[in-house]
Amino acid sequence: MLKGSGTIIASHSGEVAIADVVNVGLATGVMGDILSGIIGSCLGQQFSIYKADILGCIVHGAAADILPLVPQE
Repeated sequence: MLKGSGTIIASHSGEVAIADVVNVGLATGVMGDILSGIIGSCLGQQFSIYKADILGCIVHGAAADILPLVPQE
């Protein structure tokens, strides 16, 4: 997985997916930890690593769009 303004996900067998989920709120600290947790949850549900990465990126980005980050004061 290569994170950026779009995310490139590749499998060992040569499959490639691009998740064009973009939300500037995801470029902050701890967001990678949250993404890792989502992917870990998918792996625990027996998804392949490739599919867990794809699903994790989509869920992570969708959650950021639905629940925008509230600034801490």
